[in-house]
Amino acid sequence: MLQLDPISRPTLAEVCSHEWFNQKMPSAIEVKEEFTSRLAEISKTNIHSGEDMPAETPNPDIFNNVVNWRSTDAEGNENDPCVEREVEEYVKDYINCTHFFSTASLSVLFNVLAVCAHKMSKEYMFSDDTYGVVMTIEHEGSKVIIAVSILKVPDEEKYCVDFRRVDGESVLYSRLYNQILEYFGGFADAHSPGHEE
Repeated sequence: MLQLDPISRPTLAEVCSHEWFNQKMPSAIEVKEEFTSRLAEISKTNIHSGEDMPAETPNPDIFNNVVNWRSTDAEGNENDPCVEREVEEYVKDYINCTHFFSTASLSVLFNVLAVCAHKMSKEYMFSDDTYGVVMTIEHEGSKVIIAVSILKVPDEEKYCVDFRRVDGESVLYSRLYNQILEYFGGFADAHSPGHEE
């Protein structure tokens, strides 16, 4: 149907007679079950519990110096660069597919996020009141702006590290998400809430 050459395109009658148009349509329940199953498979692939734990901690200057977007008034020590922040709650209905879960502590996850932002981006800004950062990453002439939030999963001893594309190409965003995931290594070690083995 998308052939540029009109001779190569099927006619409307040929399109309507194709088996894809004439097969049984799945119900809304069947579609939901299928996508729930696919999401479970994606969640499994996000688990990196067999990998090494990153040990690098961020330089406190990351939180004090202003370089482009870099700005917060952190007064923490090297191992816990948090200020008066509150951890937001994970809400299952609002989460997309680019996230992972971790049983690591909040300060450890935030440290890794800081190291990642400092190494991958020249422009980043940490939130003053939540555990999050917005960073602009340039790659081969293209820019992607990514917002990352660390969220507490209610009633479970785990966190969700959630990524959202604010601006830029979705294909590049997907590639960068996988690179960022490598920074967290073995800290990406938990299943989604309510997941059954």
